[in-house]
Amino acid sequence: MIHVCYCIRDDSGRYSKLLGTSMLSMFENTREKITVHILHDSTFTDELKRKVTRIVLNYDQDIEFYNVEELVPNYLIEDIKIKLPHIKNYWGTIAAMYRLMIPNILPPDITKVIYLDADTIINLDIKEFWSIDMKNFSIAAVPECFVGQPESAVRRMPPVANGSVNWQNYFNAGMLVLNLEGTIFGGGTRLFEQCIEILRMHPEFIYWDQDVLNILFEKDCLHLPAKFNFLLLEKNRNTVIDKKIYHYVMFATNFNPQNIFARLWFEYFMKTPFCTPDSFFNVYQYMDRYKNTVEKNHLWQSEIWQKLFRKTSKRGRLFLIHEQNRTFLTDFFGITDADKII
Repeated sequence: MIHVCYCIRDDSGRYSKLLGTSMLSMFENTREKITVHILHDSTFTDELKRKVTRIVLNYDQDIEFYNVEELVPNYLIEDIKIKLPHIKNYWGTIAAMYRLMIPNILPPDITKVIYLDADTIINLDIKEFWSIDMKNFSIAAVPECFVGQPESAVRRMPPVANGSVNWQNYFNAGMLVLNLEGTIFGGGTRLFEQCIEILRMHPEFIYWDQDVLNILFEKDCLHLPAKFNFLLLEKNRNTVIDKKIYHYVMFATNFNPQNIFARLWFEYFMKTPFCTPDSFFNVYQYMDRYKNTVEKNHLWQSEIWQKLFRKTSKRGRLFLIHEQNRTFLTDFFGITDADKII
């Protein structure tokens, strides 16, 4: 059994779409039995849980949900607010801190787990990641410098800049293998409390849990090749799609039809219950903003879009359109007699 863990806080519903897409991509490429463990809070609603569960059941896999607010002592959550008042300025979500609670929340018989960020596409068999020999290291991760991050950028990371971590060792925490038998993961809430204390002493840290994990595990981290955490940096976006774990980070799902990685994400997303007419309306809004510029430069790849939207024709589609746009939209979306138009 492969154990995979995600952490999520979702005030807007956006992160659940990323989570569902990441999970589906993993199931599509893996035949081994997987249990997905999701650490969440009250923002992850029952409706979102049902959609995620549908994905799991469709692939005959298993899932477990853990409400952090119910399972973790309240004082630990309050510690974040009291000791780290500047967390409101954090660029991500507080769910990044939930991964520090994995050793406390997962059942004690689980001795190894893969942690994944939601903004990932698992375009390989996750068993390959799971089968890595940990060699008694507590964690395994990909250093930032392995994926093409320039040395100057890595040296600006606060734990590197202040001399706590060597720039060549600084790793990205978006994908991790955790050896929960490692001594630092024992002792109840010790890891989480250690991390909070370090963050309290270093308000300049900008990647929070990642910066702290680098300080704690620099000498106890097995370095993995870039394929297990391939960051979609600007310089990496023109490469061919391969058997890798793609980390979309800030790039996420800005759907430029010319970008092969955006199309890869959407190919998986379209198979999830999160793919709804509203989702495509959001895509169309994005597309419409760039329509004039792209058409002027003859870069509009209508065949890609037509293929994309015709795939959705297996679902019932309703179009609300302005009459003057009817011809363009009929061609663009591949509208047929089976679709309803208002």
